[in-house]
Amino acid sequence: MIAQMFKLVWNRKRANLLLMGELLCAFMVVFAVATFGLYYANNFRRPLGFEYENVWSVYCLPDFSMLAKGGSTELGSAYASIYRELQQFEEIETVAGAESMVPYSMVSTSISTAQFEDAEVRAYTGRVSEGFFDALGLELVEGRWFDDSDAALTRGSIVITEQLRRDLFDETNAVGKIVQIGNHTSVGTPGQTSDEGLRVVGVVADFRRGGEFEGIDPVLFHRLELDDAETLNKYFPSHFLLKMRPGTPLALQERLATRIQSITTDLRLEFSTLEQSRSAAFKWRLLPLWIGAAIAALLIGMVGLSLLGVIWQNVTQRTAEIGLRRAVGGPILRVQMQFVGELMVITSIAVVIGAGLILQFPLLDLVTSVSNGVYLASLGVAALVIYLLAMACALYPSLMATRIAPSDALHYE
Repeated sequence: MIAQMFKLVWNRKRANLLLMGELLCAFMVVFAVATFGLYYANNFRRPLGFEYENVWSVYCLPDFSMLAKGGSTELGSAYASIYRELQQFEEIETVAGAESMVPYSMVSTSISTAQFEDAEVRAYTGRVSEGFFDALGLELVEGRWFDDSDAALTRGSIVITEQLRRDLFDETNAVGKIVQIGNHTSVGTPGQTSDEGLRVVGVVADFRRGGEFEGIDPVLFHRLELDDAETLNKYFPSHFLLKMRPGTPLALQERLATRIQSITTDLRLEFSTLEQSRSAAFKWRLLPLWIGAAIAALLIGMVGLSLLGVIWQNVTQRTAEIGLRRAVGGPILRVQMQFVGELMVITSIAVVIGAGLILQFPLLDLVTSVSNGVYLASLGVAALVIYLLAMACALYPSLMATRIAPSDALHYE
């Protein structure tokens, strides 16, 4: 029976070719949406690596016109004074500074190449102060966080995440090892270049700066000294992160802004909570997914109507064939399964072609951020949706075919 269905599909290959093309397009679009959806769902269930409750973010970068004039000495002193001033507020438990690496922030993040022996890994890098660990509640896995003793070290110190430890040291102890940092690039802004070896002093749990929907990337933290005006002339924080006492009203932001502006008016200030930034990040992350889902639903609807119309027309054109088959004793179920089976054959060909194209991407190493499990699950979801669509479109026309009486074949011209 299956061979007969393939033969019937081949005999109408021109008409069926268009159906295959429509099903193939729908399959590819559904796969893309399913991949994004399952990728986000898989990431959402993983530990975030930081705490965002009761954390305020103060964006404070100078105007670029000021930087062009070279007022660096005053700039470093201003940041150091702001840091000391913020520590005077009773409502603030911890003050931290970050050159980048601010959760849910759009500030650019640098990328460096970390090397240890034969291993080489591209890692996101950023400078953060000692309070960064407490402000965001990072989980220390090995070693320690930055402290005052790092200032006396002859070699610079770094803290890395578990993912970078796995990539560089293959799960072995990382504390005390020297990592060469080079080929420093940046996303959005120029970066510094250094091939100086740095000592790993600590390892923290994986830190997903972009939020719940972002995957796990290797991250490397440099130390940022907020008390040293000279250092702040070169590396200054784009944000101050404030760990607030629970229940602190947002009205305090006005007092903070007034106090900072009393020190310098050359900084652009923007206050927000990480919870607000998280909500905004959710909207931006999910917007492309909702748009893709809407396009996929529209395409599925159009393909479904096309399939329904073609099968209905096919039943009408084959009235004589169906009536003759009924006259010689053909079972009703066999008549119905013939039309359903023909569409299943067409659908299977489209799915096989689509799956063959999709599987080329991981084989060619063109997809690295999506795990094989998510990739294969998305492939299964897309195939299931297309098969259900084809089945739903074939059921009613095939049911109409079973209602054709044998006498109808005698009156059909």
